[in-house]
Amino acid sequence: MIDVSVESHRIHVELDPNYPYYQRAYILVRSLLSSYEVDHNKWAVSYQDFLTLHHHLDMLGLVEGRTMTEDAYQWIEYLNSCRRINESLKSGAENQRIKQDLEGKLKSELYEDQVTAVALGVRNRRWGIFDEMGCGKSAQALATVVALGNLVGKTLIICPRTVHIDFSKEIRKHTYLKAEVIPAGRKRALEWLQLKKNSDFDVLLVHPENLVGGKGKKNVFGDLTRLLRSMTWDMVIVDEFHMYKNVEAKRTQCVLSLLQDSKDRANKRPRALLLTGTPVPESPMNSYVALRILSQDVIPHISRFENHFVVRQQIQYGKKGKFDKITGYQNLDELKRLIEVVSIRRTKDEMRGFPEKVFMVRNVHLSGKQLALYRVICGDILAQLPEDSRINIDKFLSSATQTLRLRQLLNHPALLDESGDSAKYVELDNILEELLADPEQKVVVWTEFRKAVELLQERYDKLYGAVKVYGGVSNESLEEISWKFVNEDHPRIVVATPAKAGSGVDWLARARTGIYIERPYSFTLYTQSLDRLHRRVVENPTSRIERIRAKPATLMFLDVPNSVDELARDSIQAKQNMSDALTTKNEKLVEMGREELLKYLR
Repeated sequence: MIDVSVESHRIHVELDPNYPYYQRAYILVRSLLSSYEVDHNKWAVSYQDFLTLHHHLDMLGLVEGRTMTEDAYQWIEYLNSCRRINESLKSGAENQRIKQDLEGKLKSELYEDQVTAVALGVRNRRWGIFDEMGCGKSAQALATVVALGNLVGKTLIICPRTVHIDFSKEIRKHTYLKAEVIPAGRKRALEWLQLKKNSDFDVLLVHPENLVGGKGKKNVFGDLTRLLRSMTWDMVIVDEFHMYKNVEAKRTQCVLSLLQDSKDRANKRPRALLLTGTPVPESPMNSYVALRILSQDVIPHISRFENHFVVRQQIQYGKKGKFDKITGYQNLDELKRLIEVVSIRRTKDEMRGFPEKVFMVRNVHLSGKQLALYRVICGDILAQLPEDSRINIDKFLSSATQTLRLRQLLNHPALLDESGDSAKYVELDNILEELLADPEQKVVVWTEFRKAVELLQERYDKLYGAVKVYGGVSNESLEEISWKFVNEDHPRIVVATPAKAGSGVDWLARARTGIYIERPYSFTLYTQSLDRLHRRVVENPTSRIERIRAKPATLMFLDVPNSVDELARDSIQAKQNMSDALTTKNEKLVEMGREELLKYLR
């Protein structure tokens, strides 16, 4: 009934049209995610889809007369053996050998679970380290480069500018590798690399925004990307890979080009390590780019991928218009398996060396003019709210002008050019007075709004010493701020936006309390910012800073009850449930709709 063979590392399935159950088997093959039609009864499928086909045929009893070529048996056995090896490595089977290989080659000692990730990075040419934030992914990636020894000559690390400081520190802290950093600015970066490309370095760090071309769709690749692509790279490490979830974005295409078109010393595609703590932050579609890279191109075109995992409903718009609306997700168990095959993911609960993490909510009650303004804006939103039974809460929160005004008002009336004080700021005054009575305490205050950063920094600078970290702060200034915050008594407060300081700014872990004036809309920025304070620490701290960092990390939220603060909280929780369903044993998945929205606006 079925004949299976292998050609160019893809499995070919041929169905016999005379078989009694041909139609059922044909429909089954056609429905597979990565299959494409060769002709009416011959199909080429990925290995993952072949396993799915194999399973479903056995379930349906459509197994008689099945034949397979010897090549196909050998290829399937090879792929199965790769999986078995990876499962064995995940249990620590090669840890002792890796530790022996790394002996004397690192400046620091890895945790046992970090050695496990290194073993997998050594074994697989393309791999993802998707551990929860704060687990030391950069240290694991660098140790992988060291463990590979002579197999890796030059390594390219692509990471945001805010991460350059910490990644450079990690290289100096853990390894003897010689690293260079491409400076900011496209013209300056290109001129620098033209002079330095043949110099003696082991690791080169580049900011992704330097890679893109000028304005217009045709100017995707900048001159820096072309020059980097012409160089020899044995390894490419992409940090904060959640930034590349949009396949159409220029920076994503530049990174894909470097991974696909660059060559190593053997004239093959370079090894690749993708690092992120949030591989599926907002939607199953966020995993598409990573899977395309890590699954060696067997993942299908994005439209087929989306159709397999996303449920859409056609909505009438006016008298003639219609649009497709995402109403849910499907086949998440398959997506979870795809991710597990090409990556390792551990949560902090599974790993040693983390301080306690404490969540607290301080309810804040509006009064006076701030309360009156809030009620007026809520009334305006209710009057404009569509009658659809389902609403995209995330889009509603992030794009509705009135909702943005509501969030700004809850922060401080001055953000709407209104007079009066903020109930949240008054509460923050009391919290800081209590916390900073302890001379060792330092605090990070998070807000989404740049103007709020300026208000808060000005409010607390004279009393406590406060600095601001937002989009306008240069890397040079950030490095100076970081040194003072960690090593000096002042400043005691950092006021920051998650967009600037939510990723890679590990020095914030000097503070033991983070206070959110409001939660970010973005699930990625939210989770990343949470873990700026909750980082891995040495097991037996000796220095004063090490002892401070080993204390519990407290995350505090200033919420106005029954307001959009709680709507944002519930929206983030729904995304957390979806992410957990794909990356952990938690299988929850929650949707929010119009009724959930209304209770926060009435």
